[in-house]
Amino acid sequence: MPYNVLLLPLLGGFWFVSRWHYTRPYVKRESGQRLVFLSALVGVGLIATAWTLTRAIVWFDIEHLGGWLGASWRWYVPFPFAGSGLLSLALGLAAPEILNPRMDAEERHREVVKSDGDRLEVLLDRAIDNKWQVSITMDSGKVYIGYVSAPVDPAQERRYITLIPSVSGYRDPKTHILQLTTDYTQVLLNVDHEASRFNNMTRGDFEVIIPVGSLRSINVFDQTAYQLFNEINGPDEAEAIESAPSAAPSTERRNTYGGKKKPHHAWPTWKRLIQVFRRGN
Repeated sequence: MPYNVLLLPLLGGFWFVSRWHYTRPYVKRESGQRLVFLSALVGVGLIATAWTLTRAIVWFDIEHLGGWLGASWRWYVPFPFAGSGLLSLALGLAAPEILNPRMDAEERHREVVKSDGDRLEVLLDRAIDNKWQVSITMDSGKVYIGYVSAPVDPAQERRYITLIPSVSGYRDPKTHILQLTTDYTQVLLNVDHEASRFNNMTRGDFEVIIPVGSLRSINVFDQTAYQLFNEINGPDEAEAIESAPSAAPSTERRNTYGGKKKPHHAWPTWKRLIQVFRRGN
């Protein structure tokens, strides 16, 4: 078989591994050599399948069409093994479209993240799956606490984290003490109930896009756990922050992922939150 014809199954193999939900998450993670090897391995399967099918077509042509189909093909495409090569490329292009509807892409992504994901991907995936909040500190000292709004796709290079914020603030550049300055919860609740008042905006329109390159740290945030830290360690240190707001956000919030409201434990007061962050940093 001519070497130039072998490029066709190689291209078909690359298309297949980069589009099939099962192998797609690995494409961005593989080095160039490993990706070529994987594409070639799939290409071998494609060319073998294509050759078998062309042999069956040739047999059918000879037995039932008197060789007319083969003669016509050789007239228009006078290259040896061109039929097998083109058919292998066609199989590589068509196979993902046939197989993907039978596979849950999100479930496959979660499996890959759990088995091969880095720590950031695992943390974000768990936060989404369990509807946990995360606390993100940026290089500038800005802090956002909220819900991750976009699922983790291991097939894509992660350049940004998208967050629906609950509260935000900043860390003092000298003491690193957290100052919580903005509460988004009541505004988001109003948006949920009075969309027309906000030009039909939804809470998704309040999404904050944070470049991964500007992250200093990220961790799961749970108000019940921090309340327990407060009870154990006492509230004394929180008194140092005189500018902290005294009112806690509403205890009713909307589930970001399901769209239904559900009750939850009351948030700790701002001073308690500040105390916990100071002890944790």
